This record gives sequence, C-alpha cells and structure tokens, in this order.
Amino acid sequence: MRVLLITVGGSDEPVVTSINSIKPDKIIFMCTGEKFGSRVTVDGDGLVCGDFVNSKRINSRPNIIIQTGMSIENVTIIEVEADNPYDTYSKALEIIQKHQNDEIIVDFTGGTKSMSAGLWGASTEIPDCSFILVKGPRVNLEKVRGNLSCIQRFDKNVILGKRQIETVKSLVGKQSYESALIIVKEITTFDGINSHEGLEQLRYFLTIFAQWDNFEYEAAKETMYMYVQLYTPEPEIIYYKRVLESLVPAKEIFLKFEQKTYSTKQVLNGFKMVYDLLRNAERKAANRHYDDAVSRIYRATEMYAQFALLTNKIQTSDVNLELLQNINPQRFSYYEGKRNEKGQIQIGLKDSYDLLEDMKHPIGKVWCEHKYKVLDAIKLRNDSFLAHGMNPIEEKHYKKFKSAIWKFIEQCDESNKDLVKGKIGLNYYKDLPDGLQGVI
Repeated sequence: MRVLLITVGGSDEPVVTSINSIKPDKIIFMCTGEKFGSRVTVDGDGLVCGDFVNSKRINSRPNIIIQTGMSIENVTIIEVEADNPYDTYSKALEIIQKHQNDEIIVDFTGGTKSMSAGLWGASTEIPDCSFILVKGPRVNLEKVRGNLSCIQRFDKNVILGKRQIETVKSLVGKQSYESALIIVKEITTFDGINSHEGLEQLRYFLTIFAQWDNFEYEAAKETMYMYVQLYTPEPEIIYYKRVLESLVPAKEIFLKFEQKTYSTKQVLNGFKMVYDLLRNAERKAANRHYDDAVSRIYRATEMYAQFALLTNKIQTSDVNLELLQNINPQRFSYYEGKRNEKGQIQIGLKDSYDLLEDMKHPIGKVWCEHKYKVLDAIKLRNDSFLAHGMNPIEEKHYKKFKSAIWKFIEQCDESNKDLVKGKIGLNYYKDLPDGLQGVI
C-alpha cells in the first residue's frame, strides 16, 4: 500500500499536485486545527480554498479531498500544533513506524516551518521512508504556484549517509575503528551514496587501523600500501606506515627466533610491539574495558622481559642454560630444576625478570627496585575474571596497575643504552589516530 504523509498549510495547490502525482492508496494529512488553521482546506465545507489577490484571499475551490477525488475512508487527518516541531515529529514518527511495511512517502511542502521540520525529522528516522517536495515558481513569499509546480524527490540516503558519517567521526574519536568501519560498510550499500566524497578512502583508512587494533599487522601493512598508492597521504599516515613496517618483522622475530639469526638491532626493534600493546590497553580503558586493558598490560609486561632476554639469545619458552654459566650457582640450579618432561626450561613473567636480575642486566636492576610494586599490581590481574579469579576489574584497579607498570617500563627503557640510542621507548611511541584529518 502506498501511503502519503503530508503537511498542509494555507495553500491547497501544492498538496493537490502532490496527491495527483503520487496517487496514494491512503493519505494522512497533518494540519493545524485552531479556528483559522489549515484543516479547513482539507475537509471544510463549501469553497474553502483559493488564491490571494491584492493580499486578500479569494476562495474559489472546494477542499482538497474533493479536488483530488479521494475516498474519505482512505483519509486520516492529524491535528498538530503550528509552532511546535516536536509535536509534529512525535505524531509523524508514530505514523511512519505503524506503516513501515508499506511504501510511505513524506511531503513536507506545506504547513508552517515547524511542521515541515518536525515531519522531516521523523522521516529521517526510518531508512525505507522516502520524501518529496512540490517545487515550482514563487511569485511572492507566501506559496508555491501549484499550476506550474512539480514533484521533486530527494535522495534521503545522502542525508542519512552524512548523519552516519558524523557517528563514524565520533567513533574514531574514541578509537573504535572496527565499529566505525561497520557503519561505513553499511553506508556504501545505500542507493545513491557511493558518490559521497572520500567514502572509499575512509573505508581503507578505517580498515588499516581496525586491523592494526586487532594486532593483524601483516594485513594492516598490505592495506596501508594500497592506501598510499591510491591516495595522497598526510605526513601522519607516512609515520604510521613506517611503524607498521617495523611491527611486522618484530612479530616475526618473536615467532621465529630459533629458526633464524637476528641482529641485536633487529631484536631491539621488537620492543615496539610491547609499546603497541600498551597503547592498545589504553584504548580499551578509554572505552571502559578495564579487564581487557589489564590483561593487555600484563601481556606487554611479560613480552618486555622476553624481548630483553632475546637480545641475549635467551628464549623463555626454552632457556639455554649454557648461556647462563656466569650466574649464581644456586640460581643456576633453580632454573635447572624447572625442566619439564620434554627437557625444556620454560619461565613466566616473574622468573623472566628474575633471570635478567641474575644476569645483572640493566633491566634486571630496575626490576629489583620495582619488583614488589609490580607484583602487588599483578595480584589485581591474577584475581580478575579473565585470569585466575572471579573479580571484575574496576577503573581504580586499572589506574593502579597502569601507574605501576608505566613507571617500571619507562625506567627500563631509560636503563637500556641501546634503546636510548635508537630512540626506542614507550614515550616515543605514538598512539593510533583519533581523528579523520585529511581523510574526509
């Protein structure tokens, strides 16, 4: 069923033009009902419609229902307040929702500005609702001349798309790239929206950082290369491109260390993956996902020790005791006693930092100073639902954990001359973007 929802003002001609052009099965008039309101033009008795001559209205036509030949059974009249757009909005929205399974067309040509605004606002809430305007020459500021007017359809998807883009900007401001990407992909399915300036570029941009945020470094790097080839990137994008180019081999080092030979410089580059994980944790916390944030910080802290040991060719998944001949014999025996049934020595976070301390590594010295504060903070993580306990992580717990780990990592960075020389450190590592400057 085709339903026409239309606001009515003092002029009948645009309304009649709209009805005769649309040929609806049902009409819902929205008009004012006070003594001098517009309802009289819809169903008033006698000659109730006419034109202004010398600023005086001369009625010469019957009401709109009679002019269009519509059956009264297919007509509904809704009275609204002339200067209250919210009244029109709420009543129109209720009608539109009721007719969602029908073909509903909205015409807001007539009526007061408040009525038109309210009807337009309601129509934008429902994707399948289309709207039109009767357009024609104006000989004065009072009305459109109906005898020369015509129907103009508006592509509401363009308006909806722009509204959605504002939501996308808000999500990027919160660094919720994947959520923003879902919306952009939805926008591209709207008819008439593919020509939206920058939409395809925006999709590539969001794909890069959604992949990055999910630690899909290789995929993000490939998408970044396509982005740089297709568009003129901002300097900030070039910076992120270089970071990605360092994260991909860092991940490879971590996964394939025993299969290949890496230089100390290459292994040091791996610390960037730690900082990336810490920034990721900050993003999770900014969106109040504190359990996720703490889990990420814990993993980053563990990973930091693993990369520090890798600079000395030691893997925490299978510690080579031949490389530990110079440590205290008692401590040597301790690690020997950790061999599993496969003959491997596997160590966790605390043992990893203890080993750095036993080796008199600079990071081990920092660990000695911060050990108890870090371990105390880690208890919060161990008692959390995502670790070994049943307690949710609250904001105060996250802040305590972050404070302890950030100070520890920053001092570890400062203690390592190679990291300082290469300007590699948490304070050098920039977070992912929170805006769309240069993209759209």
